[in-house]
Order: sequence, then C-alpha cells, then structure tokens
Amino acid sequence: LIMKIAIYHNLGAGGGKRVFFEYARELSKSHHVDLYILSEDAEKFADMRGVVKETFDYGFKEKKNDLFLLKVLKSKRNQKRIAADIDAKNYDVVLTGHCSLTKAPLILRYLKTPSVYYCQEPFRDFYEYSIYKSRYATLPILPRVKYVSRMVFKGLLDRSNALRATLIIANSYFSAEAIYRAFGVCPRVSYLGVDASYFKFLPEVEKTNEVLSVGPLDSKKGHMFIIRALGKIDANFRPVLNIVYYGEVAGYKEVLQKEADNLGVVVRFNQNLSDDKIVDLYNKVKITLCAQELEPFGLTPLESMSCGTPVIAVREGGMKETVIDDYNGLLIDRVESDFGLVVERVLRDRELWEKLRDNGIEFIKNWNWEKQTERLLDRFTDVAVNKTS
Repeated sequence: LIMKIAIYHNLGAGGGKRVFFEYARELSKSHHVDLYILSEDAEKFADMRGVVKETFDYGFKEKKNDLFLLKVLKSKRNQKRIAADIDAKNYDVVLTGHCSLTKAPLILRYLKTPSVYYCQEPFRDFYEYSIYKSRYATLPILPRVKYVSRMVFKGLLDRSNALRATLIIANSYFSAEAIYRAFGVCPRVSYLGVDASYFKFLPEVEKTNEVLSVGPLDSKKGHMFIIRALGKIDANFRPVLNIVYYGEVAGYKEVLQKEADNLGVVVRFNQNLSDDKIVDLYNKVKITLCAQELEPFGLTPLESMSCGTPVIAVREGGMKETVIDDYNGLLIDRVESDFGLVVERVLRDRELWEKLRDNGIEFIKNWNWEKQTERLLDRFTDVAVNKTS
C-alpha cells in the first residue's frame, strides 16, 4: 500500500531537523511524500527538498523585531492556509514536528486530514523550575515578568495545539511519560535511528587526547557540567574538550569559556560543522560526553557509537534507553567529581575503552533508520485506517 504523506515543519538546525530529514528520505523510498514549509529558511540545515516528491514553499519570512504575539498571529494565518491546501489534496496522513515559535505547531488546530505530531518533548520552560532558575530567576523584575508571561502563554498554547493532533508520537519512553504528564494523553513510541553508512568507524583516523560534547550553547545541554567535571582530572592528563553546536543563547559561550579558563580546561568551539567534519571529529576524539539535562532521547550517543567512539552519559532522560551501562557506554550520576573520575578511568584503561567501542558498534546495528521508519509507518497505518472507517 502506497501512502500519500504530507510533512509540515518549522524546525531550526539541530537534531530534531535531522530526524525529519531521515524520516523523509526513508518514507520517500516507498511512498508519495510532499513537503510544506513556511519559507526556504526551514531547509538551510538537513535540506529535505531533494528527497521528497514535491515542495510547497509559502515564502513567509518572520520579522525578528515583531512582538511574540504578533509573530504567533502572522504564523497562525499562514499555517491555516497551509492546512487548507493540504486538506484539499487528499493525503492519508500529515506528519508534523516542533515549531520554533510555538513548540507544537498551530497547523494542528486547522487540519482535517489525520495528523501525527512527532513530539520530542513538551515546552519544558513551562514545566521545569530548573530552567527558570538557571536562566531567569536573577533577572530584574520587569524582564522576569515578561518572561513568565510568555512562558505561561506558550506553555498553554503548546498543550492546546498538541491535543488537536490525531496521534502524538514520542521518541522514547522517557519522553512519552513527560508528554503524558504534560498533556494528559498517552503517546505511542517510535524510536530514532542513525545512518550507519554515514556515521561510521574510520580506523585510519588517529585518536587524540580529546573528548566531545554536542548541543546548542544552552545551560540545559550540560556543557558547563562537563567543563567542571574535566577540571577534576589531573592537568597533565586532562583531555581537550570539543563542543559542536548550532544555536546558542546570547553570551553563554563567554560564560563557558571563562569557567574553562578558570579551571585550566582547553575548549574548542566548533559551530555549524558539516556532517563530514562531524563524522571526522567523532572518530578523532576518544570519548563522547553527554550531560544534557533530562534529554528526551539524544541522537549523539547513537552517532558516536556508530563511529566507534565510547559514550559516557549522565544517568537520566532518554539516554538510559540507548546507553547500556558497562556494555556500550557508562552511565554516571550528575556529580562532577564522579563524572570526571570515570572519564579519566576510560582514557587510561585501554581494555575497557575497546570493550565499549566494540559493543557500541555491534549495538548500533539494530538502530538503523529503515527499522525505525517501519515502526513509524505502523503508526501511520493505524491513523489512516481510522480515517477510512
């Protein structure tokens, strides 16, 4: 059965967009897939236009200086128009993802075609006090009131939009629980994968005394924790830290650099690297370190294992579903001294390092995009059957 599928997204650069690219590529091999985007800006990273049947670009450019509410109203008008166009073309299902403006996209409010919302996580700023505490608690009263007002509005809008989807899909069981708590509905789970033909072990690349952390320069991505953990390691043995990132919170790079300088940790910031360079870096470093706070799933551990580089991660979030402690990586409590100690142990213990590397390469064979897309298609079929019944 060939399905007719529409994909709508308003994602920025990062793991979420990479997920949609991989799904679009796999789905297009056997099904009719069209892409709907607000503007070509949506395809600056992991461009999907070359893998889908047809792309519908609405040429909408968001004005950065507009007030948040005005941005929402303008986006609402455009997404309502896109929903009407999709409904007129008799698709079996619409796949949507996060919106960089409202988290759950507004288009879900207007679609009559069965819709699947691939939700990586709810709007965490609304639900998690730790984010407010780290970012905004020390702001002057007026900026803080402005932030809280927007946070509440966006959180309620996120929930309202999400509940309009025919089906919500989560990327891990950890995410499914978070979505259930936030939205009051139980999503289905469809895991992510990795392209092992691309993210692959390159034995000819020489390993250096370096480690890697991946993610936007944002307090919840754990880079500060890693810098402080590395600061606990003997300076004569301490590895260089590479940070690969796309987006950043204004001023946070300087905060990280200052802390690294104070602790004697050498940090190299790598922004907007090509996929080829990321693969080379995965192969060059000795360990990938993952300290993201309550990460919903995390592609980084899978990509690292696929490149033959062991993973050390904090024992929380969706990473507990991909990193099996003392098999394909190590899981450590969020304690800087403990984390640093384990990093040093793996760097010094060649036998342990090789065990984690070899098991990671074997483990990743069951996490390819073909298998994960089959699982997603099962969810699509359920939705499409309900449409016709």
